[in-house]
Amino acid sequence: MEYRFVLDESPIFHNYEKLENYCKLLLADKPIEEFHVMYLDAQHKLISDELHSSGTVDWAPVYIREIAKKALEFNARDVVLVHNHPTPGLSFSSQDIQITKEIEITLEKLDIYLYDHLLVSGDVVYSAR
Repeated sequence: MEYRFVLDESPIFHNYEKLENYCKLLLADKPIEEFHVMYLDAQHKLISDELHSSGTVDWAPVYIREIAKKALEFNARDVVLVHNHPTPGLSFSSQDIQITKEIEITLEKLDIYLYDHLLVSGDVVYSAR
C-alpha cells in the first residue's frame, strides 16, 4: 500500500520505473490472470487502480463497456491497462492486441485516452506502446 501512495501523490509517468515496479508487485506472482485498469486525471495522477477481472491460468475476461463506464464515473482523462501472464516469458497475444485496439477506439470516442497497456510476465513488464 505504501507504494500506492507514491503513485497517488505525483504523476505516475514522470518515472516509468515506478510504474513498472508497482505492476510487478501487483501481478508478478499471481497464479491466474488478472486485468487491472488504472484511471488517471489530466495531470496523469492516479485516481484509482481497479481490478477489472480475474480469470484462469491463461485468460481473463475484459468488458469494454465497464471500463468506459468507470472512466466516466471517475472523470478520467487517461487509462492504463495492466494484466499478467502467469507463465513467464510470454509477451502480448493476438487477443491482447485486438482487445487493446478495441478499447482504445471506444475510449477515444469519449475523449478518454489509452496511455498504455502493460503486461507483467515473470520479472518483465512489456509495453504496448
